[in-house]
Amino acid sequence: MLNVLIVAETYPYPEHRNGLAKINANLLVNNPYYHAEMLCIGDQETAADIRSGIHRLSERPIMSSGEKLRRYLVSAAPIGEVKARPYFEEMAAFIRANHERFDVIHVSSSYLAGLIDHVSPEIARKMVLFAIDSVSLFWSRRAKAEKNLIKRMIYLHEYRRNVRHERFRYPQFRKTVFVSSVDATFAAAIAPGAGCITIPNGVDIDYFSVGAAERGSSMVFTGDLAYAPNRDAADFLIDEVLPRIPTASVPHLYLVGQRPSARLTGLNRDDITVTGFVDDLRPYLAKASVYVSPLRFGSGIKNKVLEAMSMGLTVIGTPVSFEGIECQDGVNCIVAQADADDLAKRIAQVVRNPGLLSCLGTAARQLIEKKYSWDSIRKAYGQVYADSVNYR
Repeated sequence: MLNVLIVAETYPYPEHRNGLAKINANLLVNNPYYHAEMLCIGDQETAADIRSGIHRLSERPIMSSGEKLRRYLVSAAPIGEVKARPYFEEMAAFIRANHERFDVIHVSSSYLAGLIDHVSPEIARKMVLFAIDSVSLFWSRRAKAEKNLIKRMIYLHEYRRNVRHERFRYPQFRKTVFVSSVDATFAAAIAPGAGCITIPNGVDIDYFSVGAAERGSSMVFTGDLAYAPNRDAADFLIDEVLPRIPTASVPHLYLVGQRPSARLTGLNRDDITVTGFVDDLRPYLAKASVYVSPLRFGSGIKNKVLEAMSMGLTVIGTPVSFEGIECQDGVNCIVAQADADDLAKRIAQVVRNPGLLSCLGTAARQLIEKKYSWDSIRKAYGQVYADSVNYR
């Protein structure tokens, strides 16, 4: 069995902290395809949750905003790499001392790609870059969606930094892995010959499962509500989409996720519930018959959509919401334009049609079972690892 070292910026538990933690936590699960250990920064108080095979570096003092800005201004690197660089030599020292135990070194962020400069060519040949998302695509879309001219210029500046970074770094690795073919295609255009491939995210189909008898009739949107794409989507939904839905067709809306703004929290009323952080999303997904995803920008595959589909909900979302998921409009999801009128129309049509809701929800669950279980995803990662070893 292949031995893999996953090198990550953050500890992988709890899974809900972010999408990358969810991936890494599930790759560490014992499986028949490979054995994985992890090298990461011990950035949380998680002493009660230490897993064997996780090697934690001590977290350095958090840089002040002024220091981060100073380092950013004197560097050509993206802000993510600026924050990660202080750990490069310590990470590389561990890799140099332990690399003989591992067949593959899984670099779990494009911001850690610079580690390749700190190791020998022999070790570099073991490295596979898992960029997950194209960060330059994210900043390009965020800039286009931004109406404030100053913010738009800042986002375009970060976009250009990431383009330079990706163009230089991706070709240094034999393979660069993304969770969405849209991101992989975008990255391949930036860095021709970089070997960009796609492995989607998975979902725990046993955990995210609910019987039809438990299904409620409300509408739900989940996610970290301080994350810019989710914050924008929640505001767009409340300010522009809901007012366009005929009153008789408006289901109760649950906004479920950590760090809602004071403005969102203040919107709790008869037809809207803003929960803040919850330990378990499933009760809120079970209350709903419709999951709405009005994302207007972002990149990568959306775990929240996979989870909702696994729970048998009808997902109504924008094209960005479904990137990386092989679903079909009208078969196992509803694809609406990122337009308030179209989203409102599609929501109203679906909530008035229980038969359509049931058919779409059943088909969504079947798709997830077939293509997005974590076991199938781990198997795909195992194949990439094996191909990397065989190529050498």
